[in-house]
Amino acid sequence: MNNAKIFEGLKEKGALLLVLTMLSGITTGCTPNSADSTDQVEVTPQVVSATEAPVPYIFTPTAVPAVTQYVLTPTPTPEVTVAPTPIPQVGDLRACYATKRVNGNNVNMRFSPSADSLNLGQVNSGDIVTCVAEYKDWSLVNFCGQLCFIKSKYLVTEYAYESPYTYEEDYDFVYSTSRLNFRLSPEVADNNKIELIPKGAEIVVFGRTSNGWYLAKYNGKIGYVSAEYTTSLKQQIQANHPEIKELRIQRLGSLKQYDSLRENPDNTSRVVKNLDAYHTVEILGEYNGYYLAKYGKFIGYISKSSVKKSTNTCIDLDKSEFKLRLYKGCELIFTTTVSIGKDSSPTPEGAFSVKSKNRYKTLTGPGYVCDVEFWMDLDTEDFGLAGGYGLHSYSGKKGKKVSHGCIREDIEDAEYVYNNCPVGTSVNIHN
Repeated sequence: MNNAKIFEGLKEKGALLLVLTMLSGITTGCTPNSADSTDQVEVTPQVVSATEAPVPYIFTPTAVPAVTQYVLTPTPTPEVTVAPTPIPQVGDLRACYATKRVNGNNVNMRFSPSADSLNLGQVNSGDIVTCVAEYKDWSLVNFCGQLCFIKSKYLVTEYAYESPYTYEEDYDFVYSTSRLNFRLSPEVADNNKIELIPKGAEIVVFGRTSNGWYLAKYNGKIGYVSAEYTTSLKQQIQANHPEIKELRIQRLGSLKQYDSLRENPDNTSRVVKNLDAYHTVEILGEYNGYYLAKYGKFIGYISKSSVKKSTNTCIDLDKSEFKLRLYKGCELIFTTTVSIGKDSSPTPEGAFSVKSKNRYKTLTGPGYVCDVEFWMDLDTEDFGLAGGYGLHSYSGKKGKKVSHGCIREDIEDAEYVYNNCPVGTSVNIHN
């Protein structure tokens, strides 16, 4: 064999050896410096002859120790309670919708947030009321279908709710433009009617809700009326007197003499209403020696020198209409029809007061003896008149001139007036 053939054979064997070495590396599946491996494994290739079958190299990887798996539990974010933005309130009247329990016995229910106002009844410890609003240290509540004021210190909150509306203080006199339902809540519902108010009736407003209702007083009761069906006396007055911000009775008075309500506080301005002596006027304010006063639907200015101050509980008797009006805490709480003296024995006119009160009194006079259950004697003698005039219960005609000079009331009406008028109550009698 010559040298050239030997050399070619060696070349073929070397090439075969190189191919076998490369195949051996592929069979192991080992990739040095792999990114998934932590150790570099060195592989030594085997040199085999061209006639031998290659023996594959089997690589057994080093066992990787188990790694404990940690689950990351996020630190809980503490719950933050954000206080609700307070609902803006105008004045001292504010919404408060809650169920409350009475804590105290013989707690008075009042017609107004004042201890001097009409007493509507009493509640006792454990009674449950629904609070709808608050005024200073008083709560306006619904108890057994009757709205009234109770001192907040006698109430414990059981459950509080978000009020569906806000309140605004608003003092006004409004008049119904049609028959109007007086309701226990500011909404139309079948189960919240108090009574039906006739067209043209005067309603005393002391608050307004954000959904268009008035919080008001009518016929000795508290309730709600829709503002849509009323006309405002304050708006009419403000057209000429924008300085008047509210119509709120501050005190009562009776005229000492004939005088007039005028458009402005001077004696030369237009007359709004002429008034006879002893008429009761509702005083709303003072301006430069004049009272801003109201009589019925009329408002105007009258000289302070013409007005005598009356007590906050006051009876006004209009003989021409046979109407008795009872004020308590400067608020009109009751109106009724009465009978008065005959033309031959008229009921005297003047600014009197209750001198004494009696249950079950026998009245005597020329030709009559009369037993009455409720009697209130007037101080007519102090004005140079005969004595024996008063107000008393009587079962008989109303709206007539039939008595010997006394004011006759139905028994039920007489009891109500008797219970709400202490000795000293002003009694203004006029035509």
